[in-house]
Amino acid sequence: MKSYLVLSLLLISSFVYSQKKVSAPIAPAKKSLSHTVYDGWKEITWKALTPDGTFAAFTVNPQDGDGKVIFYNINTSAQDSVKRAADIALTFDSRYAVFKIKPQQKLVKDLRRQKKKKEDLPKDSLGIYTFATRKTEKIADVKSFKVPEKAGGVMAYQLEAIKEAKPA
Repeated sequence: MKSYLVLSLLLISSFVYSQKKVSAPIAPAKKSLSHTVYDGWKEITWKALTPDGTFAAFTVNPQDGDGKVIFYNINTSAQDSVKRAADIALTFDSRYAVFKIKPQQKLVKDLRRQKKKKEDLPKDSLGIYTFATRKTEKIADVKSFKVPEKAGGVMAYQLEAIKEAKPA
C-alpha cells in the first residue's frame, strides 16, 4: 500500500515537472503621451437618431482641424460622411439631414492672419443630405436655416447679402 502511494506521488511529481512553462505573451511597447498626441484625439460632440430610428448621425471632431458628420444606417450598416458639417438638424419625416458646411479652418486662419475683412472671408454653405439616395446637395453662401420640429417637407434658409461692386 505504501509502495503504491509512493509510486503515485512520484508519477504525479514527474508529470508536474515535465510540463513546459508557457511564458506570458509580450505586450507591445506603449506609446508615451506628449503634447503632439493630443491633436490626434477625436471627440463626438453631437449625436442623434432620426425619428423613425433607422439612421444615426454624429459628429467626429479632432482637437485641431476640420471635423465631419457621419450618417449611419442602422438596418444596413451603410455609412456616409460629410466633412466640415455643423449645426445639424434632422427632419421630422426622417428623410433629410440639413446642416451648415463650414469653410476650411486652415484657410480661415490664414486669411485672418492676413487681416482680411469679415466680408472677404469665405461663407458657410448649406448641405442637405437625402437618406434614401445617400446624396448631398449644397447651396453656397447661406447665413442661417430652420427646420420645423413637427412637420416634414419644409425648410427655410437665408442667404448672405450680395456684395455690390463699387464703380471704379
